[in-house]
Amino acid sequence: MAYIELGGIHKDTYQITSEDIDPDYRLKLTSALAYFQDSVAALMADRFIAAFDIRPLGYIWVISEISMTLGENCPLWRERLVSEVKVAELTSTRAYFDFILRRSDGEVYASGTGIWTPVEIATGRPVPIETICELRIPDGATGIRHPKLRFGSQGELVFEKEHLTTLGDMDFNKHVGNRAYINHAIDDFPNDIIENEYVSSLAIKFIRQTFIGDTLVSRCFRNGDDCRDYIVRMSLPSGEEACTIKISWSERTMGATEISDVADVRRMHSGSSDASRVALAPSANPVGSK
Repeated sequence: MAYIELGGIHKDTYQITSEDIDPDYRLKLTSALAYFQDSVAALMADRFIAAFDIRPLGYIWVISEISMTLGENCPLWRERLVSEVKVAELTSTRAYFDFILRRSDGEVYASGTGIWTPVEIATGRPVPIETICELRIPDGATGIRHPKLRFGSQGELVFEKEHLTTLGDMDFNKHVGNRAYINHAIDDFPNDIIENEYVSSLAIKFIRQTFIGDTLVSRCFRNGDDCRDYIVRMSLPSGEEACTIKISWSERTMGATEISDVADVRRMHSGSSDASRVALAPSANPVGSK
């Protein structure tokens, strides 16, 4: 029987591949987010409420909000990570999934919450979860009351860019996937920020669907007076807003450079701590060479 149950932890293990990393061998933020979403999808499949279960009935799951925090000590190529997800709160139309992404030594690299809502395909409107499955709340189980997502005050306009959505931005629901919005938002920032800082927290609220061939106008504002907090609003040229993203950057303090990351990768696979042996020439890089 199709059901969703409050509580309980679902775990999946992932090994970081070359598709998951940036040019410095670090796990991409959107790859960490992909592990979270994949774990939720696996949990739903186990309970017969996955996308392929409910689409023939005329419904899809839509993610309305995601918030997450990330550490500076970023996992590297070929590390194994454990994703833990659980249904932490249930309302009539919303399922809140809390997640944690752990390294093999138990260190938490990322954590956060996402909200999944069932939507009727024909109308695009939310429907009660009980429309698609049974709600189960075990005796003694209590949900976590999640605070409302807030974005703070919008400051000065920093930059404005346009993106034409392509087939590569689509997800299996045949609309622009949430990771595509985030990729566009982050890639718009200047290289000096991307190279010298890291995204320490992220929050995104989805407002409407967009599709292949749509033009997205991305406007980035300072979040109040904080020089490292930004609000990105993505809209159609008509002004209809597609999503709002809050991105907080933090300065890198670990001194991670391309060479030190390459050295860390080689040490991880050779067991060597001799730094003189692990500085690789670019032609020797196994993956992700610049």
